[in-house]
Amino acid sequence: MSFQARIENIIRTRIKRGLTAVAVAFLTDLKKTVSVPAPRRRTASGKIVATTPATPGAPPRVVTGRGRSSLSMKLDIENNRAIIRVGAFYMMVHEDGNHPWLQKTWDANNTRYQELFRRYLSGES
Repeated sequence: MSFQARIENIIRTRIKRGLTAVAVAFLTDLKKTVSVPAPRRRTASGKIVATTPATPGAPPRVVTGRGRSSLSMKLDIENNRAIIRVGAFYMMVHEDGNHPWLQKTWDANNTRYQELFRRYLSGES
């Protein structure tokens, strides 16, 4: 293997590891953000509902946990990107409505994610 090929391989490996680390950290932070429980009760029909309205501007609160459990990630290493999947449609309705959580979580932790990626790219991690 040529010197150039070895260097390219090292860089690709570091990018992959850094991207993976940032995606895992972001997904973990997202799950923490939407893990605040709402007071809830079961209706006569058996449906679980929140007993108090959520605070406008605050992230959505957990009622059943389906929104939180629908969060997942997929790595697209060839294109150097990580895809965060939000499987529950209503979670994106919250993001676009009165309870933003996705962009707020990224913004609150962006500096930490940059530092994490920098460490992997430089070979410190």
